[in-house]
Amino acid sequence: MAGRVPAIVTAVVCALVAIFLAVNARDASVLRQANEHGAAGRFGDAVAAAGRVRRAPADARALVAAARARTAAGELLAADRAWAAAARRDPNRWQVHFEWARALGVLRGDPAAAQRHYRRARALNPLLPPLVP
Repeated sequence: MAGRVPAIVTAVVCALVAIFLAVNARDASVLRQANEHGAAGRFGDAVAAAGRVRRAPADARALVAAARARTAAGELLAADRAWAAAARRDPNRWQVHFEWARALGVLRGDPAAAQRHYRRARALNPLLPPLVP
């Protein structure tokens, strides 16, 4: 019996890894659907699909997909809230702050907030060019 314990433990670990990989593959598939909906202009469907992804690490990308869809739909307040959620989930991702600043500019949101988010993106990625006054 003692010789079977390592084999049983290995089997259990393999089963857990398989479950983890299956769940992540499902999240990746739903996230891909969200991005495809957004690219096709079906922004409501994109937001709904992104909302079905709630587990890390895909949840951070799902929040960005929802924020992009809200921005593309021209929904200033919803986009601003969506970008805020993405920034709360991943506060040190320069792309989130950069796209949030861009969204505020495109949707004619708060210019001071747009500058603040651009400065945050630039602090995280010094290769971004400075804002032109």
